[in-house]
Amino acid sequence: MHGRRDRRPARRRTHRDPPPARPGHRYLRGPARCRPRPPGRAHPDRPRAAAVRFVTSPRTGRLTSLSRLPEQGPGVPFVRWRAAVGDLVHAARANTDRLGCFVVTGSDADEVEERADALGRQIQVQVEPLPAAGGPGQVRPARTAAIAG
Repeated sequence: MHGRRDRRPARRRTHRDPPPARPGHRYLRGPARCRPRPPGRAHPDRPRAAAVRFVTSPRTGRLTSLSRLPEQGPGVPFVRWRAAVGDLVHAARANTDRLGCFVVTGSDADEVEERADALGRQIQVQVEPLPAAGGPGQVRPARTAAIAG
């Protein structure tokens, strides 16, 4: 017996418990890890809001024109286009069907959303439909083995 009945069983660790401390590490608990940043360290010149817009094709076909694209600059820090004129494009079904994207930043979320929508409406995408199956100029998807070999 040796006093085992007097001991409580050890409490099992749950997912809410912090991990056990390693030598040289301290884990903060409670409000200490959620403290706001001191006012002297804030960055008023940094953007406070951002919006991402993805450009997609209206239908499957050959991309014939892609115009009035936003350019990278103040308020538009990131612009990337994956498709070029002449490429075979697909209507949006998956992430890989996107033609490109751009990011708009600013100080106010409503202003950023309005600017991103306005830039998105300016973009003009023209796609020539693919010919009917079996007709001349039929486009077939390439197999991975044919591309690699």
